[in-house]
Amino acid sequence: MGYKTGIGFFDSIISQNSRGNLSDDDLKEKMLSARVTNINLNSNSSIFKTTNEFQGIGTIQFQPVGGPINENELNSSGLNYAKPLFPQIKNFPLVNEVVLLFRLPSRDGIGDMSNTEEYYYLNTIGIWNHPHSNAYPNPLNNPSKTPITSKNIFQIEAGSPNQSTNESTDLDLNGGSGGSFVESSIIHPIMPFAGDQILEGRFGNSIRLGNTSKINAEVTNNWSVTGSSGNPITIIRNGQNPEVEPPSWKPITEDINKDLSSVYLTSNQQIPIETGYRNQSYNNPPEVPSEYTKNQIILNSGRLVFNANSDSILIGSEKNIDIGANDEIAISANNSLQFQSQRILLGGKGAKQALVLGTDFMEQFELLVQNVKNISEALSESQIWPGGVPAPHPTIPPIASTVSSQMEKMLKVLSKNELLSKISKTI
Repeated sequence: MGYKTGIGFFDSIISQNSRGNLSDDDLKEKMLSARVTNINLNSNSSIFKTTNEFQGIGTIQFQPVGGPINENELNSSGLNYAKPLFPQIKNFPLVNEVVLLFRLPSRDGIGDMSNTEEYYYLNTIGIWNHPHSNAYPNPLNNPSKTPITSKNIFQIEAGSPNQSTNESTDLDLNGGSGGSFVESSIIHPIMPFAGDQILEGRFGNSIRLGNTSKINAEVTNNWSVTGSSGNPITIIRNGQNPEVEPPSWKPITEDINKDLSSVYLTSNQQIPIETGYRNQSYNNPPEVPSEYTKNQIILNSGRLVFNANSDSILIGSEKNIDIGANDEIAISANNSLQFQSQRILLGGKGAKQALVLGTDFMEQFELLVQNVKNISEALSESQIWPGGVPAPHPTIPPIASTVSSQMEKMLKVLSKNELLSKISKTI
């Protein structure tokens, strides 16, 4: 409904203007630019109660640019508040940013066929053409501040001195909204390439629906070495490279190795990612990640967590699956842990020693121990016949008795099944 209302309004404006039925005064009544003086963002906003509480989230209080600055007059007219034109897109302005307003039908007129109207606003006007902040403060509204302290970071970087450009300014961008936004000089816009569609947040987070773009310019990207121009790539980035230096108005491109968290969806780009990948465990190792040029998805961050809270995580591959760590790898399961393959090598790809089938071995081993015990018992009775008279053998019986005793202890251990793992099994 928000889109239809807005489009209908523009159609009406165009239609009336083409017929010559719309004067400059009519346009001024229907649309104007205004500076945001306050905004309802939460229950701690100073205009939360007066803008219909949670139903009014995103509602701004405004001052027409170049128009009246008497807030009492605006309040008496009832036109000092404006709602978002598109409520399903939450891209709310900061205090001191400028927006474009339109007078459109109000909900107060529903049911009584009245022509009640109120103001709705579009997104922030890009005065500084920057995703971080586009504040355009009015020094007359800040009598407690000198003009030099009412400047934003872009005015300072352009040559108006205030303080070091690697510090935030003290420009009020929150008003009574209850917000905590602080203007920063380290947030850079994303450099676009022909055909790209980019969505940028205010904090170094972005989504690029881009492509391979081989250009010769001051600012280029690092994913267009291979492939053909126009090959699609999608980059989701949260947190830009913290080492990028001012000025903040100079665009940058994504850097998978230095941005805080990234998701890359590629077609045939070569992504120069740095990893701890090792291929010494393979006879036919996969291609090194930084050299791969086919379609892939790359996740890169300081930590990755995969969690399925109600079902399973399934990982499959047509070729190899590589799991490596510089420190430790732990695999655990409350029920069972299963490995199935035609060959299982422990210790490395050069492993040649066969593993013992424990249960079968212990059965044979127990028989062997029993037979050794039997022989030992028989030998413990061995005799010699000096002069035809029987006498105990001087050396065999003591040894046989010792062996028989040891075999008896071994049989007790075997009968308790204490030498076989109760956890690890094989076939």
